[in-house]
Amino acid sequence: PKGTVRKYLLQNAFFRQAVSMNQFEFIARADDDAVVNISAVAHHLTTVSDVSFVAYGAFDNWYNWDEHSMEAACWSFGFRRWYSALYHFHKRYNESVDPRSLPPPIVNQCLRTAGPFPFAAGPFVAYSHALARRIVASLGNDEHYVLGERARQPLVNVESGRLVQPSHKRHPSNGIFKEE
Repeated sequence: PKGTVRKYLLQNAFFRQAVSMNQFEFIARADDDAVVNISAVAHHLTTVSDVSFVAYGAFDNWYNWDEHSMEAACWSFGFRRWYSALYHFHKRYNESVDPRSLPPPIVNQCLRTAGPFPFAAGPFVAYSHALARRIVASLGNDEHYVLGERARQPLVNVESGRLVQPSHKRHPSNGIFKEE
């Protein structure tokens, strides 16, 4: 694998290795050029040590997720914006119409995808061991899909709504994340 698929697999390997080391309450990653106040982070993490599933970091960004192509979409499309789009969609169409049932030009891509979800961005992110275990448990099927079926079939590009062949550079198998 190359490019972002390779980064995705390396990140998965990092999580698997970290989860296998049971002596840590939290698993963290930092950018190689980040300056992190470890004392302050340790203090903040002790205040949430009684909570099972903790993700600690800068969550200023939001995104949606296309479950078929496994691509992030609708960056900075937080809950308020998503709800507003859904409200206006239902105002125009019947309440019983599922936005995912209509073609891309008619429906905002953010209503056709899962989300919105907070995205941990920034120089430092930490996960509780319990949350990291949950993440690792979900990796197997995703990796199989990314490296297998997804790479060989035409998929719809979440931004353009067009069907893209596997040989094309915009095919989702040529990238997992738009950002690292």
